[in-house]
Amino acid sequence: MGSTLSRLPITLILALSAFCELMLNRIGTHLLSAELRKTDPIARLVDQAGLFFFYETGFLALVLFTWAAIVMIRDRNLLRIPERMVFTFLAALFVPLATMGMVVKLPKAVAPHLNTAFVLLLAVLLVGFLRRPAPLRAKLGVVYLTAPLLLHGYWLATQQLPELAPSGRFAELPIQLFEIAEHLLVVGAFAAFLFFAPFPRRANLFSPIPVTIAALATAGIALFVRYHYPEAVQAAYHGLGINIPPPSVQVLMHLSAFFVFVLTICALVIRGPQERSLALGLTLVALSGFQLQLPYQLLLTVTGMMLLQRASLSLEGSAREPRPLSPSVPAAESWNGFLPRLAAACARPAESGEAILLQNDGQQIGQVRGQRDGLPFSLRIQQGASALQRLEVSLGEIPSGPPPIALERRRGLRGGRPPRPEAVDAPRGKLGLAQVDRHFDAHDATGNAQALLSDPSLEQSLLELCHGWLGLWPGRGLLYLAVPDRDGWPLPLAELTFSPELAQTDACEALLALLRSLARRAETLA
Repeated sequence: MGSTLSRLPITLILALSAFCELMLNRIGTHLLSAELRKTDPIARLVDQAGLFFFYETGFLALVLFTWAAIVMIRDRNLLRIPERMVFTFLAALFVPLATMGMVVKLPKAVAPHLNTAFVLLLAVLLVGFLRRPAPLRAKLGVVYLTAPLLLHGYWLATQQLPELAPSGRFAELPIQLFEIAEHLLVVGAFAAFLFFAPFPRRANLFSPIPVTIAALATAGIALFVRYHYPEAVQAAYHGLGINIPPPSVQVLMHLSAFFVFVLTICALVIRGPQERSLALGLTLVALSGFQLQLPYQLLLTVTGMMLLQRASLSLEGSAREPRPLSPSVPAAESWNGFLPRLAAACARPAESGEAILLQNDGQQIGQVRGQRDGLPFSLRIQQGASALQRLEVSLGEIPSGPPPIALERRRGLRGGRPPRPEAVDAPRGKLGLAQVDRHFDAHDATGNAQALLSDPSLEQSLLELCHGWLGLWPGRGLLYLAVPDRDGWPLPLAELTFSPELAQTDACEALLALLRSLARRAETLA
């Protein structure tokens, strides 16, 4: 059981904990009378379990929000500098207040600050998301989901600070806006379907599993409302903060909204990991309810919105369907003009370089071979149907076994780690070099890697030029591999896809010079 939980993402654990808290604490304890909870052992167990999940959900939500806030602040692909600065200030205010609110009841003079920080966080996240290159329908969906939350925040502010409440003919404005927000919340289930459902594959949306789960869940809720209406009203109000109308056509509206929302969540879950992140974000927002007064509810809501926005941005730049860097594959004549220039720039002497172009089934492989200061080298650039796929550079002799020394660039907050071809015998460790330890995972079975890399200029060149995997066999050779990741091609080679005849050779030449310098230093340590 422990090993299974350790493999679950924290967002899923939080969603499961929030669901248990909703069923046991917000709904179960209100449906059971206080006297029954004292006398009946099962009712007392429900009460104690609900209290446990209440604190567990608050703690997990606080941890996940703190982690997500750090990601938002550090990742330049999520927020621009102005929004990042404001978000940092608001998060620094929101986290201590939410933490204090989960331990003790906030004083009346402090509670409005928590609500204000929550509303402003949502506003900053919305503005930052609208300024990023996300799908239009995802932007519309986030705007729609944020609107009722902001209206609720305004209504709550007028309740906590009566001096903010309007007077005269606008005295009823806060409660009217709150009612509008509640109606928007119900319609929001349909909005989630329109803006976040996986329309590119409608077969997944209406496959038997999502439809069956949504239908069974809706049927259970319908029977509960039909035969236990008073209890259903209490469960909806205390659990989600919404009011169920008397059995009528309006109830069918609520049931339809619930069916569509569950269908959307299930359809997203059976897709890829980014779609599952969308589903978890929507689930956290739904499980937080619309009361939005307790700190853990605010944490669940804002964390769900952050997860929803980040997943939408990842979908825009994901590799689900390769995004072409150019409308067509460059012609062979273009490569034939670039490769000889590359061979002349990389080879020392220049006459030793030769260039070869291989083409097969929409793929092109440009290969340059020659001598680099007495050491044979090979440089291969693999071009797919629409983008660069792989860069491989080898110097000297490459043995069959794993390298004694290996450096692997750590993956970015959104990027993927370049795959290494073979496992390295040596465990990962620190080399005592600031730049290398910060940006690379080092594997050293010789104990000489620190001396090999202990050159400030060499460290800086590694940071600028090496974005993949580097294996080194001291005294024999080295191998460098790099692939495009989600953050873009790590070397300035993207122009090859557009126009090889105009592409510069400086980047490849500088990389080869760095690798030759590493090989020369390794020869002295062999």
